[in-house]
Amino acid sequence: MTTNVKPERDTEGKFVATISGAYVEKGSTYYLKETAPATGYMLTDEVYECKVETDGTIKYKLVGSDSDYSTTMPVFTNEKIVSGLK
Repeated sequence: MTTNVKPERDTEGKFVATISGAYVEKGSTYYLKETAPATGYMLTDEVYECKVETDGTIKYKLVGSDSDYSTTMPVFTNEKIVSGLK
C-alpha cells in the first residue's frame, strides 16, 4: 500500500503535508516521522504517536513528552541550515 505525502506552504508560509492513499484503521496507533526535510532545513528527530479513535478522531502526542494528546495536527520543528560557516 502506498502513502503519498505532499508538502506545501499554507497561507502563513508554513509547510503543511497532505496525506493521500493511506489506509487508517480506527482503534489503531500509528507514528508520524519526517523522512525528508524541506530544502534548506535539517531533518527533525521528532516522532508523533497518532491514535485513531473508534469514532475516527485522531489524537497526537510527541513521543517521549509528558504532554497530553491533542486533536491538532502536529507541526514539525526544523532548524534552517546555515551555510558559509567556517
